Amino acid sequence: MIEELKKAARYASTIIGSHEFTERDFVYALSYRAGEMSPEDAKTLLRVLVAKKILKSVDGRYALNFNPRTVLLPVDYSIPGDIMDMARQNVSIQKPLFERLLSEIRSDTGAHKREIIARANRIQADMGNLITPEAALVLVATELGGNPRKYAGIVKEGLSQHE
Repeated sequence: MIEELKKAARYASTIIGSHEFTERDFVYALSYRAGEMSPEDAKTLLRVLVAKKILKSVDGRYALNFNPRTVLLPVDYSIPGDIMDMARQNVSIQKPLFERLLSEIRSDTGAHKREIIARANRIQADMGNLITPEAALVLVATELGGNPRKYAGIVKEGLSQHE
């Protein structure tokens, strides 16, 4: 299973053209350029690859955590159809903190995703990018009438998982 996951990671990096990439690069490569899977499955696969330590994540960028020369891909390689089942085995997958906050804020306030993200981007820019995107989301939630204590709890929980 690990070898198949490494092949999938190597395949994505080959499509991207770099061994370092963003989530957006990864999803675009596997979903739109290669047509291998849905964007949601590509995001899930990315999280699994990080959880299995096949990819490392630093400051929102991902990189192969193995020597790509050790994983050979056939010329006609295609990601196996059952890779998502294999990937999910024995892996606890949780959405990133940003996505969990965004989902809660949307649910609580009824605001649209784009509106929330646009406001958070404006707040971050106004503060000279001195706050995290998650902190900006909490401020947006407060502006929209959400309970800041609830969101602070979600942030605290998310941070404690990274310790």
